[in-house]
Amino acid sequence: MGIDTGFPLDGAVWSSPDGSEWTLVKRRAEKLVGGNASVVFNGKMWHLGWFFGPKQALWSTDGATWQTVTTDLGMVFEHAAAVQDGRMWVTGGYIDDFEIFYLFSGALWSSDGAEWSGDLFAYPPDEGPYPPRCDHTCVAFDGKVWVLGGETIGTWADNDVWCTSDGETWTEATGAAPWCPRADHTSVVAGGRMWVMGGRDERGRPLNDVWYSYNGVEWHQATAHAPWPKRWGHASVVLDRKIWVIGGQRGSPTYYSDVWYSEIGGEGEGEGEGEGEGEGEGEGEGEGEGEGEGEGEGEGEGEGEGEGEGEGEGEGEGEGEGEGEGEGEGEGEGEGEGEGEGPTPPFCCRWLESEADNDSVLGDLFTVGLALLVLLVSAAARGHRR
Repeated sequence: MGIDTGFPLDGAVWSSPDGSEWTLVKRRAEKLVGGNASVVFNGKMWHLGWFFGPKQALWSTDGATWQTVTTDLGMVFEHAAAVQDGRMWVTGGYIDDFEIFYLFSGALWSSDGAEWSGDLFAYPPDEGPYPPRCDHTCVAFDGKVWVLGGETIGTWADNDVWCTSDGETWTEATGAAPWCPRADHTSVVAGGRMWVMGGRDERGRPLNDVWYSYNGVEWHQATAHAPWPKRWGHASVVLDRKIWVIGGQRGSPTYYSDVWYSEIGGEGEGEGEGEGEGEGEGEGEGEGEGEGEGEGEGEGEGEGEGEGEGEGEGEGEGEGEGEGEGEGEGEGEGEGEGEGEGPTPPFCCRWLESEADNDSVLGDLFTVGLALLVLLVSAAARGHRR
């Protein structure tokens, strides 16, 4: 459902154990605004960046109280973040100093939120290791950090995919994925693959298609139209073997407060039996050596010296060893049983809407409030499993 919430940079924080029952943790968390990046790292929720004023890294364990780690992050706006190899990573983004608009490329990374390494390259003039962008997504997958889509130079949306294992050398996995160019979409990693969901296209039209890839190069469409309404600016997380899509908008003044999920498939094992019948022919050549002992009887006739011809019959017993090589073709009969890994069953094709009281509970959720509430879900679930 869609509702009008006004300008939604309110920093609200909500939590839920199941997507249906929601609790307001903080009505207006200090220093939290939209357009920044959030991750769960080392048992804490992190909020990275700031649109107005100094750039900050903040963390919280309960969503209500936030601690500032650094005010010299050099962060930008509408960037994306991920956690990989024991570090937080921040990619891309933009900043508007009211005189010129800068897009960024490159990455920053940190193991504690206080000390950051790497570089963000501002365009103009520097284009950096991959085309500078904002409103993209960033995930950790297969030992690499990935950047997918977003707004790039001269476009409102793109569909290229880049990856890096060290933050310095970037590789283009594909310059044009089969999903249409998009920005303000979401990406998650689940079921051994990367997923891209929704967003807005080059003309600003909202989307609700779902795609996945095992390698970032080849992409497959799970569904052209998920049952949740087309949207962008939503949030997505993985929790309890489900992919969740929460909130978003399709253009002011229509904001969504609904919650959807899709079950995640897994790897399977199987057993099988088989029978076959057939005929075959084969040809072979071989060489061998043998030794044997035997007894026999025979009759023969011969002429000449050193040469002769004869015929005889005999019986004998012997032992021998030999080696040979041969080639042949044939078919036979057989039965067998086996176990093995099979293809992951399709998922993200069947979506269910959570039974949350969305009008009264989630009405004002969007951007940061939306992102933080799903991080609380992840953090709570991890703590429960311990």
